[in-house]
Amino acid sequence: WNRLGFGPVKEDGVFRSPFSLLAYSGTTIDRLATVIPSLRTIDPDVRETLEIEARYASHLERQRDDVEAFRREEDLVLPQTIDYSLITFLSMEEREALNAAKPPTLGAASRIPGLTSSSLVGLLR
Repeated sequence: WNRLGFGPVKEDGVFRSPFSLLAYSGTTIDRLATVIPSLRTIDPDVRETLEIEARYASHLERQRDDVEAFRREEDLVLPQTIDYSLITFLSMEEREALNAAKPPTLGAASRIPGLTSSSLVGLLR
């Protein structure tokens, strides 16, 4: 892909599809069509959708992984001695809510109003 003007793409032996290249800055279906002419036949609305999906695919995959990890660990026991006010990635409101509720598990913490999913993932880690 680098020799064809797409990149910089890591040369690590990992297969990268044209779809995955759309996540790279400056890569569009129009640019890919210079080496894969059949891409020119894709409807413009579908092109736009593919380009958007490709740009966000890695973020969505990471988010899916976080959700799966959370579901596996929903019964994780949270020590009652945790002082949430010392956890810096939590907002002040989240710290106060967690200290007041002292949830016994990660699942119970997820049901506290105002707690964000990213904070719950942070507690998981």
